[in-house]
Formats: sequence, C-alpha cells, structure tokens
Amino acid sequence: MTDKRDAEKRDADHPTAGTNSRPLNDTIAQTGGGVPDDTSEAVEVEPEEQKRMEDNLLRPR
Repeated sequence: MTDKRDAEKRDADHPTAGTNSRPLNDTIAQTGGGVPDDTSEAVEVEPEEQKRMEDNLLRPR
C-alpha cells in the first residue's frame, strides 16, 4: 500500500485538519472542560518580577 493510501485509511476513522492528526472537534490548549491530557509545572515568578509586570500592565496609557 502506498503512503497516501495508508494516510487515507488512517484518517478515514478520524476527522482531522491535516498532518497533525488532531481531531477537529477537540479543543486546543486548556480551554476545554475536564482534566487536561498533558501536565505542566506551575510557573514560578519572583516577587520583584511580579511587581514589575503588574506595574507595566496597570500603568495608564
């Protein structure tokens, strides 16, 4: 079987949007409900960096 036929057979069972084979009806990132299927560590920010970002974001423009 050719590569194209293999891909067509594989994709016939899964509605995808291209070569990444992610189903079209799945959410991206952690925007969907339920438990995310990937785990990541919490971001740690030093207090000084937090203050700098807060001041930058809240300054009048």
